[in-house]
Amino acid sequence: MYRYCIVLLSILFFHNGRCDDPEVYMNATRLIVYNGFPAENHYVETKDGFILNIQRIPYGRFSTKATKGVVVLQHGLTGASDNFLMNLLNGSLGFVLSDAGYDVWLPNSRGNIYSMTNKKYSPSQEEFWDWSWQEMAEYDLPAVIHYILNVTEAESLFYIGHSQGTLIANAQFSVDQELASKIRLFVAMAPIAKVTHVKGFLGFISPILSQKDAELVFGKKAFDQNSTLTKWYADVFCTLLPAKYICNGLSSIIMGWDTENLNWTRIPVFISHSNEGASAKDIIHYFQEVKADKFQKYDYGPDGNMKHYTRPRPLSIIQKTCRCQWPCFTETTTSWQTERMYSSYWTIYPT
Repeated sequence: MYRYCIVLLSILFFHNGRCDDPEVYMNATRLIVYNGFPAENHYVETKDGFILNIQRIPYGRFSTKATKGVVVLQHGLTGASDNFLMNLLNGSLGFVLSDAGYDVWLPNSRGNIYSMTNKKYSPSQEEFWDWSWQEMAEYDLPAVIHYILNVTEAESLFYIGHSQGTLIANAQFSVDQELASKIRLFVAMAPIAKVTHVKGFLGFISPILSQKDAELVFGKKAFDQNSTLTKWYADVFCTLLPAKYICNGLSSIIMGWDTENLNWTRIPVFISHSNEGASAKDIIHYFQEVKADKFQKYDYGPDGNMKHYTRPRPLSIIQKTCRCQWPCFTETTTSWQTERMYSSYWTIYPT
């Protein structure tokens, strides 16, 4: 709803503005090529029928071969591969690693704008959206890693996850030691597990809404997927000086306020590549974790849990066995990365 309010304001007060940055309207592949890198598109099928699109930067601008190994950059909640490509050249991790000599792979989780195909269901059906990060960990992550290793003929790879990208990796690596053995180094950026102390939008509504209310609010299909309208107001509205503060404020409602680390000239590009897709069930799963104060699988209710887990309560995820090595990087000014959340992370994931 907030996007439509912004569009209305832009029409009333700022209708003559327009952005000259072509990256506002570019997808991930075009962003790669536009910045002078080679680009490939790959597609991998999961065991439950999703077709995931992966962008690849096989080598940098100043060479014809990557020499330092394979690296996977896994985006976070409502994100996509272009999240690692939308800053300037010296600030976009995908480009920096490519020029540094790495073979860079950028997967897209099910249900974002690049991975909207399932062999059984269409996006108009509720069944298409019947998943959360639990299925991303169980199905998406193994399919992506095995595919990349097969194509590159590498024995192992580097994995860099952001936010939900760290969560799905930790959830799966601890129960799949064969998969974990393929990870040379796991870098966790803004790691999350228990989200009890999250702030912002999710932290505000979770104590207020019941599970039933949350399902009514979020529905059973897509959650706030990016659209042409989003790109339009990023192009027209967010380029104007007063509006830039409003656009940043809208993002801050969900993600937190951090102006010191924000490149204001890139706000239209950031906005146009935000909210790129998630399921309502994924959001509700986080909602459940806040309410339960646990890092656990999806709660289907007593009867549903008996069907899925053969027990009345969802299984807690306790990571004590993963042999991966991982450094972590956290930013405590965001809504999803508070100091208390970061501390609780290490009560689940040992050093």
